[in-house]
Amino acid sequence: MRNQFTRLAVTLMLIAGFAAGALALVDSFTAPRIAKAKAEALQHALTEALPGAAAFKEDRKLLAAVKKKEREFAIVTAVYRAAASDGSPAGLVVTVTPRGYGGPIELMVGLRQDGTLAAVRVLGQSETPGLGSKIAEEDFLRGFRGAKAGERLAVNKDGGRINAVAGATISSRAVTQGVNVALALAARAGL
Repeated sequence: MRNQFTRLAVTLMLIAGFAAGALALVDSFTAPRIAKAKAEALQHALTEALPGAAAFKEDRKLLAAVKKKEREFAIVTAVYRAAASDGSPAGLVVTVTPRGYGGPIELMVGLRQDGTLAAVRVLGQSETPGLGSKIAEEDFLRGFRGAKAGERLAVNKDGGRINAVAGATISSRAVTQGVNVALALAARAGL
């Protein structure tokens, strides 16, 4: 009985070791490809958020500075400085994650160098399909264009100019909160 137990234990350890080795081998082949795909997706999202910008560089100093000063900026996850093709400043792209009805909503907000909002892109959300998920549609996001750094926006139900998605006020307010935080950060950055 003891020999049988030992034999089973050794067999199980060999199978586990083989499986771990196989997983490590697969990871060594796929990790660079996954990293490249993520970098390309990020570059595409940045370009959509701030059309016309040629290069983007993450600004961790600005992110750390604003997060340290005010709680409002806790939802900011990344800040990118954008440059035009001639190297001149083109604006900022701010990634924020406000909390919606179904969970966090990941947004990318592009702001031109003159402080005007260029575009808002929804990178990820888990809002109610057919209702809250409409926050990712261009009809809703178009309402934010032209907002200025430092401006405070609100949905129409709260007396503002942003038309909330019907039946999804919580989701609409969350996106508006995220955009407001990006506009406030742009004002702090001098746009």
